[in-house]
Amino acid sequence: VIPGLTRLRAPVVMTTTNTTHTTTTTTVTPTYRGQTTTTPPPFQAPKKVAKFKRTETVAMPHSEPVVVVKSSTRQTQKQPEQKQQKQQEQPTNPTSTSANGKVNAVKRKTITDASDKEEWFALLMQEGGDPVRRLKTLAKNNKSLLTQTTGKGKSARSALFYAITTGKPEAATWLAQTAGPGKSDASEDIALLEMVFAQIGMVDEQVAAALDAYLKQRSTAVKVKLAAHFHEQINSMASVLLAVLKRHDMAPLAADTLIEVVKNRDIEQVRKLLLDPSANALLMAKDKDGWNALMLAISLRQPEMVKLLLKHDSASKQVMVQNKNGLSPLIVATMTAYNEMVTQLLAHPSAPAQLQLKDSRGDHALIWAAFKGHTSIAMQLCEHPVGKVLLTQQNIEGRNALMHAAQSGNQNMVDLLLGNPSGFQQLIARDRENRNAPMIATFYGHHELADHMTKIWYQTMSLIRAGIQND
Repeated sequence: VIPGLTRLRAPVVMTTTNTTHTTTTTTVTPTYRGQTTTTPPPFQAPKKVAKFKRTETVAMPHSEPVVVVKSSTRQTQKQPEQKQQKQQEQPTNPTSTSANGKVNAVKRKTITDASDKEEWFALLMQEGGDPVRRLKTLAKNNKSLLTQTTGKGKSARSALFYAITTGKPEAATWLAQTAGPGKSDASEDIALLEMVFAQIGMVDEQVAAALDAYLKQRSTAVKVKLAAHFHEQINSMASVLLAVLKRHDMAPLAADTLIEVVKNRDIEQVRKLLLDPSANALLMAKDKDGWNALMLAISLRQPEMVKLLLKHDSASKQVMVQNKNGLSPLIVATMTAYNEMVTQLLAHPSAPAQLQLKDSRGDHALIWAAFKGHTSIAMQLCEHPVGKVLLTQQNIEGRNALMHAAQSGNQNMVDLLLGNPSGFQQLIARDRENRNAPMIATFYGHHELADHMTKIWYQTMSLIRAGIQND
C-alpha cells in the first residue's frame, strides 16, 4: 500500500461467441469501475483529494502493476500549458501591439519624468550641500528639468531660485550658465531677484556666495539695470548682501558724490557717474542747502555739464527740484542772467510746469527777471504762453513783476511788461500796502519812471473812454 495512490480494478472479461460459417470470434470487453466501455475514459482528478489516503495496489493480470497518482498538482501544471496554447491560438495584431507599446512607453516616460522632477527639486530645496553632480546627471537624462518650476503663475519658482535661496554656489553657477534668464532687458533677472529678496530673511555666507555666483554670470548691462531697479531696496539690505553687490558695482554711491564732482567742475567724472546704476539717485540728491547737481552746474555756468545732466532720463525730475528757499533751476538761471540756459530749459517739455514754480516768497521766474533787470530773459518768459499768465500773478506781498521793475527803476523792463495785453491790469494792481506800480516807483525815488507810468495810465484810460463812447 502506497500512501497517496489509488488502485484500478481489473477489467472483467466477458466472452461472446458468434457462429458464422463455423467461425468463432471471442471479444473481450473490459469494464471500468463497473461500466462497460471500449476504451477507458480520460483521467479526471477528484474535486477533493485527501492529503493522505491509504490505498492498495493490485497487479493487473498478464501485465505490470499500474500506479496512478491522483494529486491537485496535475491540474495546476496544466494551466500554464493551456494558457500558452490559448495565446498561440489567438491571432496576433501588429498594429495594436505597436500602439500598446507606445502607450506603455509614454506611461513609463511620464512616471520617470515625475520621479526625476521630484528628486530634482528635492535636491535643490534641501539645506546644506551642493549636489551639482547629481543635478547634471538628471538634466543630462531629462533636459526638460532645466525649465521646470514648482507652482504656477506668480508662485512659480525655478531651480535657480532654490539654488540661490538655499545657498548652493556651484549649482547657482551651473544653472545660471545653462538655464539662467536669457533676456538682455533684465526683466527676467528682476523678477527672479524680487522673489529671492522677498524669500531670504537672515542672509548667511552661503546664500551670499550663491548670489555672488549668479551675478558673475550676468552681463554688466544687466547688472546696471538691476542696480537701478533695486536702488532703494539695496540701501536697506544686510551688510553681507551689500558686500556682494559692491563687488559687482551694484551698491549705491554716496548721495553727495555727484554734487562734489560738479563743484570741482570735473566734467569727465560727471560722465562716468551718469553711467553708474545709482545715477538717478545721485541726480536727485541735494546738498545741505537743498541744491541738486543741475542747480549747481547752472550757478557755476557750466554749459557742457548742464547739457550732460539734461540728457539723462531723469531730466524732467531734475528741473523740478527746489532748494530750501524754493529756488528752481529756471529761477537760478534767471537770477544769474544765464540766457543760454533759460532758452534750453524753456525748450524742455516740462517748461510750463517750471514756469509755475515759485520760491518761498511766491516769486516766479518772471518776477526775478523784472527785479534783476534781465530784459532779454523777461522777453523769453513773456513770449511763452504760460509766461503771459505770470504777468498778473502776485507774490505773498501782493506784488507783481511790474511793481518789482518799478522798484528797480528799470524803464525798459516796465515798457516790456506794459506792452502786453494785460499791461493796464498790471498798472492798476495794488500790493498789500495798497500801492500800485507808479506809487512804488515814487517811493523808491524813481520819479521820472513814475511820471512815465502815470502818463501811460491816462493814455490807456482815454482810449478806454473813447472806445466806450464809440460803442
